[in-house]
Amino acid sequence: DTDWSANTARIAQLKAHIVQQDQAAPGELKALFLLGHVPIPYSGLISPDGHGFRAFPADGYYGDVDGQWTDTQNYRVSDAVTEGRHKNQAGDGKWDQLAFPPNAQGLARLELAVGRVDFANLPVFLRAPFLGSPKTPHDTEVALLRQYLTKVHHYRHKRFALPERFIATDTTGWGACHIYCSARARAGRCFGWGPGTMLEGDMFATTNAFVWGFQFGRSSSIAISDGLHTVNEFADPAKGSRVAFALLDGSYFGDFDSPNNFLRAFLGVPHYSLAAMWKRTLFWRFEQLALGEHLGTAMLRAINEAPRTGSFYDHHIFIDILGDPTLRQFPLAPPANLRAEQQGSDVLLRWDASPEPGARYLVLRSTAGLDGAFADLTPAPASETVFTDTNAPAGSKLYHVRALALVTSASGSFTNSSQGVFVAT
Repeated sequence: DTDWSANTARIAQLKAHIVQQDQAAPGELKALFLLGHVPIPYSGLISPDGHGFRAFPADGYYGDVDGQWTDTQNYRVSDAVTEGRHKNQAGDGKWDQLAFPPNAQGLARLELAVGRVDFANLPVFLRAPFLGSPKTPHDTEVALLRQYLTKVHHYRHKRFALPERFIATDTTGWGACHIYCSARARAGRCFGWGPGTMLEGDMFATTNAFVWGFQFGRSSSIAISDGLHTVNEFADPAKGSRVAFALLDGSYFGDFDSPNNFLRAFLGVPHYSLAAMWKRTLFWRFEQLALGEHLGTAMLRAINEAPRTGSFYDHHIFIDILGDPTLRQFPLAPPANLRAEQQGSDVLLRWDASPEPGARYLVLRSTAGLDGAFADLTPAPASETVFTDTNAPAGSKLYHVRALALVTSASGSFTNSSQGVFVAT
């Protein structure tokens, strides 16, 4: 809400719900996906981009289920910053912390990864032709959310595939190593050092596709690389980027709760653009994605395993993922056309094979629909595309089949799992 005082109760209510869910099943909740204009927590008085000290968006607050956050400081906002949402005073519902606070046992850790997809206050998309010209900002926001979820669905089901390579560039001319060092480390650990694994180039100018894009440039909240690329490009279907995941270093990007913010708007293009993160000298820890983990693990490792040196850039409250935090780097194509046939007390299941080489299959069953627990019917994964549920329980049942396949990356090998397909009887 533009009236900040209206946000504080909503933030407290949501945080209480998250803590309750975590306590109800300790260790089972892994990540939070904030979809829509969920109230944005603010904390501290920091200037990680060097443009004035101010309270910063801190979605990580939602993922810290036991930290001892306080609201007792009267911070004076830098003269370089308009106060407004950046003001932080005692008792105003904006937290004091510059870094994640310790819990009652003295441990400062983030328990849950957090990702946000928020298309509010992005008027640039009001004229986007691919949205069918919605008439109001609300209609535009809903259309963008629907479009994003469709992209994610297609990616998870491997309805499109991207070449396993990175693109990186520094357009400042400062010769900064950090964007290239980060890109090289990620590319090497994910895809190896073969020719073409990492290319130099501007991800917003190329017509080639990449899994990852890394870019550093002098920026404003609505543009990167000295204005070479502005947020207006995201409303043009002929422009934008052709990368799934972006790590962008530009001023004001991390302060994402602003109109037409470049980092948030990156997710609004009709293709690619599944997640964006702000770098700002932070060493994101993406290596676990090479072994099948989800994007949120990079956020947790960057926060929980970073050295606490007292450095200016140890103020990790500004670490945020814009996008679905549960996305993985190696999607697997699922089986298709799952069908079920009742044969007396048995249920015969058939499906079309996954195109993945060497695919095997898990078959699961719920007697309470999507909300019920799914029992694994295949202790040893099936190699055929047919399965009989012998003496199946009476009543309605929901079957769920997913593919398994061995994936080898530059960091090792693991058994990957596809999205599931469903059929009800």
